[in-house]
Amino acid sequence: MIRLNQSIYSIGSCFSDMIAGRLSHYKWSVTANPFGTLYDPLSIERNIINSLSDQPISDALLGQREDVVFHYYYHSDLSALSLPVLSNMIEQAHEQTKSSIVEADCIVLTYGSAIVYKHKELGEFVANCHKVPQIEFEKKMLGLREVRTSIQNTIDCIRKDNPNARFIVTVSPVRHLKHGVEQNMLSKSILRLACEDIKSRNDNVTYFPSFEIMMDELRDYKYYKQDKVHPSEEAEDYIWDVFKSTMIAFSSII
Repeated sequence: MIRLNQSIYSIGSCFSDMIAGRLSHYKWSVTANPFGTLYDPLSIERNIINSLSDQPISDALLGQREDVVFHYYYHSDLSALSLPVLSNMIEQAHEQTKSSIVEADCIVLTYGSAIVYKHKELGEFVANCHKVPQIEFEKKMLGLREVRTSIQNTIDCIRKDNPNARFIVTVSPVRHLKHGVEQNMLSKSILRLACEDIKSRNDNVTYFPSFEIMMDELRDYKYYKQDKVHPSEEAEDYIWDVFKSTMIAFSSII
């Protein structure tokens, strides 16, 4: 899927940052998570579509906690001490996404969770709750059809501006245990089924089994960091080696 001197756009869970970091180390041109970490399909879809269509960002989704200004569509990486600074950061993130996607040879989409949160008062699904009290949100598990439709919308939107783009979709190996073991596995299962369906319906879409590698080949807590949620450096090295050998042409040289 990935050849030398090609450009990559990577978005989604923090696993996408790991892959992007390794690619960047070997001098690939990589843009990774301009909006910060995004976990669910709706947030990824919304930010990509808004970027490519130059949609204005709604000020209604702005919030403030203590002295920090944030926007519910983005991770806390995009926050600031003043609205003008935050607005500039958001504008740059959208511009970077648009220019990178148009030129990208490969798009990496990493989905972390099918669980989303809707702000009750604003009536919008958010990308991040920004430590606002949980009572202000309604939690929902997206269904298979909703996830599949969101991923397909994302791919279709990108193809309008970049018809030759190739896609790698994957389910993040990072565990979302704050929802409980049962909810985490259900969420991952929905994402996995949706990705499989998307792969079967689309040319130039490949699935990379990062979640399966973590669950089935590295099935021991020694492969997790101390939080028992994120893969350890050893696990990341192992998954990277598989990614390198299966997704990268001429992988023997890196």
